[in-house]
Amino acid sequence: MPKKQILIVEDEPVIALDIQYSLTKAGYSVTGIAVSVDGALSKITDDAPDLVLMDIVIKGDTDGIEAARLIREQHDIPVVFLTAYGDDETLQRAKQACPFGFVLKPFEDRDLRAAVEVALSKHEADQRVKERVRWLDATIRGLGDGVIATDRQGRVSFMNSVAEAITGWSQAEAVGRAIASAFDVRRAGSRIVVEAFVAEAVEERRPVGLPGRTSLIARDGVEHPISGSVTPVWDARGNVVGAVVAFYDVLLRSQGEGNVEGQTRELQDAMRVLRILKGLLPICASCKRIRDQHGDWKTIETYFGERSEIQFSHGICPMCLDRLYPGIGREP
Repeated sequence: MPKKQILIVEDEPVIALDIQYSLTKAGYSVTGIAVSVDGALSKITDDAPDLVLMDIVIKGDTDGIEAARLIREQHDIPVVFLTAYGDDETLQRAKQACPFGFVLKPFEDRDLRAAVEVALSKHEADQRVKERVRWLDATIRGLGDGVIATDRQGRVSFMNSVAEAITGWSQAEAVGRAIASAFDVRRAGSRIVVEAFVAEAVEERRPVGLPGRTSLIARDGVEHPISGSVTPVWDARGNVVGAVVAFYDVLLRSQGEGNVEGQTRELQDAMRVLRILKGLLPICASCKRIRDQHGDWKTIETYFGERSEIQFSHGICPMCLDRLYPGIGREP
């Protein structure tokens, strides 16, 4: 397994070399030592380390806390802070940069190694979670049904592309709004209080179906007959954190099913023709007629014309032309 690459950002040369020695002894590879934020960002771009050890107080206009924030946003690389300051104010500021750990100076080798190992392990776990979220997001966005997610208060937190297309609202416009703003549903001309269905699903912790003959009024005023349901979402502790509304346009779904049925019938008809034409064909060696399943001898045109949509035209091939009409068709 390749060694993990670590960048040290420390403007005190003696301390930086001591850290490098400790990391090398622990089995890590040090990609370099930076003495400023600009130098650190440049080395990250060039070397792409697995982790950055960052001194909070560093020379220059930008301190280590701001540098850690930039590294997280631009490169998604974990940062462990090195600091001689353990006061509450420094720690509160440092927490805003979402570091993966702290090492207080002076430190023991085992403390440094423990902080690095925990940070690397946590980052790998975070990457796996992000990958699963990306797969889930891609799956939801690729669904044929519209999907709108809400928080516990019924505010929109997510919309897939199908929901955007049917409602006329983009996710960016809808997020944070009450779901009724983007999901205007009615039945027999009367507006449905969709929040009530979300609240029912959340409170009773079960899926709740939308009533029959429900229509969604899109942002442009177009009415879409829909069918769907509201399903609660809960976290690992069993606390309900929101709900998901899944719905589809009834007319578009029925048209699609009709197209599928038509294509299926055409395929079945084609397969029946193929089944008739397969197998051994008894052909007369002299007249070239074909014997059918009833024992009747038929011309090639008749036999295939009865069993397929093949059409025939007649001509004469060059070999037969030369045999039957010698000299015709030849250049003088």
